[in-house]
Formats: sequence, C-alpha cells, structure tokens
Amino acid sequence: KAELHRHLAGALPLAHQAALLAELGEPVDGGPAALRTRTCVVRPMRSLGEVLACFDLFGRMLSSLEAVDSSTRAVVAQAAREGLVYLELRLSPGFIRQWCPATDAEIIRCVAAAAAEESARRDLHVSLLVIATRELGPASCAAAFRAAADLNDRGVVGVDLAGDVVRVDPVGVDA
Repeated sequence: KAELHRHLAGALPLAHQAALLAELGEPVDGGPAALRTRTCVVRPMRSLGEVLACFDLFGRMLSSLEAVDSSTRAVVAQAAREGLVYLELRLSPGFIRQWCPATDAEIIRCVAAAAAEESARRDLHVSLLVIATRELGPASCAAAFRAAADLNDRGVVGVDLAGDVVRVDPVGVDA
C-alpha cells in the first residue's frame, strides 16, 4: 500500500495537534476531537484561499524545528499504522518558514532525518516532495528548489510548484 500525496502540515494526527497546541499554551477545549472542525476540511469551501486559511493553525504548531521533527515522526508513525509501505511526504519549507525561524534547507534536513529515523524502525519507505508556493513569491520558490536540489541525497525525490496560477503572476515565479 502506497500513498503519493500526504502533506506534512495537513496530516498531523489530532492527538499530536492537541499536544503541540498545549505546548504553545493554546489548549483545545474538547481535546483532539474538537480540533477536527478547525484543522480538517469537513464542509465544502468556496476557494483555495478558504481551505488554506485552515493551515494558519498548522503553521503555529510547526513553529520550531523540534515541532517539525516530532510532527514528522507522528505522521510517519501514523502512515505505518495504516499499513503503508511507501509514503511520499510533501512539505512546504516556505510555508513552515513563516512561523519557524529556520532556512528551507534546515527544515528539509529536519524532516528528512526524522522521516529516515522513524521509517527505519518500521517497514516503511519515505520519500520527500518539496513544495514551492507561488503566493510566497519567486525568491521563496527559488530557495525551496535550490534546497531540494542540494538535498536530493536525503530522500527528496521531486518538487512541486503549487499555488493559484490564475491570481499569482506565473511569469515572475516561473522565471
């Protein structure tokens, strides 16, 4: 069983989300189940922007390399419990960098190391796909692509240029 499209930020187990928020001094009334309505798309939404607004909470949860490490481990462990033998884990260092004071390369290295260590303890292979987000601008996209290329020996198997191609100037980003 393989999964080719699991986002690190969007795949955090609810119990792990609750623990991270508690560490930040933001405990959730009602526990992990109450988080579902705040961090999962459980109803139709009108736009990608509305969906992405849910990710602000994930950003706060990923505000340190320690949180990125523990979150990667939680996501990989969950994938193994689901019976996966191959996982392609997607991450956007530019998104994480909005809250976590680290470079794209440091974020990718952190995720790669945690994924490698956690998957080595299980019958699971994890590859990384690095996302560059148009909305963060050309410099951010270039930084993500450079870091991904420099770290392809750490499990990075590809890159993804994501974002709204209609409202964001693709010529500037694509250049």
